[in-house]
Amino acid sequence: MQPLPNTESAAEPTAPRRPLQRAFDALALLAIGLAVWFWQGPGLFAMGRPAEVFVSPTGSDWGRGDREDAPLGTITEALRRVAQDGTVWLLNGEYAERVHVRRGGIEGRPLTIRALTPGGAVISWRHPEGLPLATEWRDEGDGIHSARVRWPLYWVRDGDLSLLRFPWIDLDRFRDFVRRPGSRGCFICRDNVLYVHLDGGGPPEGRGLATHREVPAPMDWGVFRSANLWLEADHIRLQNLRFDFGIGSNVRVWDADGVSIQDCVFTGAVHGIRAGLGARAPARIEVDRCLYHNHPQQEWRQGWLSWQELYSQISSNGLLSAWGLPVRVTNSVAAHCADGLQVSPQSGFDQTSLLRGNWLGCVTDDALEFDGDASRVELEGNLLFNCFVSYGCSPVLEGPLRARGNIAWQSPRQASYHIKFLAPHRGRWRNSVVHDVVFEENLFVGGATTMWSPDVPVRNSTFRENSVVRIEPRSVEFPPGLTMTGNDVQLLEVGDSTSDGEDADGVTRVAEQLRGMGEGRAWRRTIQSLDQRPGPEWLDLDEEPSTKEVARFARRLRKALP
Repeated sequence: MQPLPNTESAAEPTAPRRPLQRAFDALALLAIGLAVWFWQGPGLFAMGRPAEVFVSPTGSDWGRGDREDAPLGTITEALRRVAQDGTVWLLNGEYAERVHVRRGGIEGRPLTIRALTPGGAVISWRHPEGLPLATEWRDEGDGIHSARVRWPLYWVRDGDLSLLRFPWIDLDRFRDFVRRPGSRGCFICRDNVLYVHLDGGGPPEGRGLATHREVPAPMDWGVFRSANLWLEADHIRLQNLRFDFGIGSNVRVWDADGVSIQDCVFTGAVHGIRAGLGARAPARIEVDRCLYHNHPQQEWRQGWLSWQELYSQISSNGLLSAWGLPVRVTNSVAAHCADGLQVSPQSGFDQTSLLRGNWLGCVTDDALEFDGDASRVELEGNLLFNCFVSYGCSPVLEGPLRARGNIAWQSPRQASYHIKFLAPHRGRWRNSVVHDVVFEENLFVGGATTMWSPDVPVRNSTFRENSVVRIEPRSVEFPPGLTMTGNDVQLLEVGDSTSDGEDADGVTRVAEQLRGMGEGRAWRRTIQSLDQRPGPEWLDLDEEPSTKEVARFARRLRKALP
């Protein structure tokens, strides 16, 4: 028998790799490594992701990022590297990013984006050159100046003052508005030509005008697909940040659950925070000690525009627009806006929505707007000052909506309506019924208490043990179907002293009438709590131009009614 062949010796020897092939293999491995680096960041190669990552506008994404003295350059890169329940620390400066958060934290251990110095980090889409001018300024007469710009502009600021944008009018109509006595800073942008009228009618050069980088054009009804920060993951916390020039919204909550936003300031956007039901239902959004403003919006209707004219140009901007989902908004401020808080959770959620301890001042439409189900909503201890409408129940389709211990105050010069029991003139809510609304132990000062229509019945609703000081009598002020029990209603005799001067808001005169009213009622405790200022803890409401007026009023009211 012949022996079996030796397979090892029978195998053909392996040819040595050529130098060119070895070089190609090394380059391929390097390319794969770099691709993984850019996709996952250096944290992939460490023993787990770092719990803290630092970012600075002057940092570099090639750095380590896990120390304050070696920060990354972008928030986006930091989010790729940080641990799931870690913290991204933002050093002082302006971050020109559109940030998408697609990886969140863990229930009870959120991923946090936080300013290292409270208020020192600004996430903004501001154009670095002020305005993207393509031509020199041209004097158009009537205090109007024009220039061609490189893209359409939707938000322009003159220093700290927002300019009113007229989105629907032409140059001739624009002239009509700026020729009026008391006209304020405003603009139109037509076919990439910007027409600007500034306070005092002076030229734009040297005024510090600022606007945004290029953003998508608005969709139907002026809705912008633009935001500073898009949240597309669960369990996210934002703290101590400023947001600017988001245009559509500063923070867009998009299919995100367990979102907490604390001690932040929002401006330069239609909504500070915008959220709604997406592909899945989020459990809750929590907003605490935040501020939204569009200063000086309230001043645009003081001696210049009528309410209808202003409403037709800007009608819904505010701190929060959240439709369909539960929310919790506490100790926050919305000033110089149209609708301070737009909230209407659908039925089917276990949570109750809570709006407590908020200040809403200088609001040109509804301070609190509830259009839709408004299921399981509690309002406690809120201060509503000089709002065109305090509560927009227009309509509350389901409820229950409970308002207790709130203060709604309209000065004689701003007097309008407090509660709106209406529905849209057309659409699916036309001829709806306002259902299950209770106002209990609240204070209403100034104007008419309710606005209502026979076409919108009010059912299963109660107005009890409230204190009402009216500026003018109304023969029929409350709608049929609203049960009235135990209310104190008085008429305020308005004199010249309440139209201007030290007592322009009527605090001194109204306080005299209130001394014998509402003893032991919840609104009295709300006045005692006015010493506890809402808004970001690092912000002085007396120094912030947008909040000075409401802060001054709260201080005077607290002093007048100890």
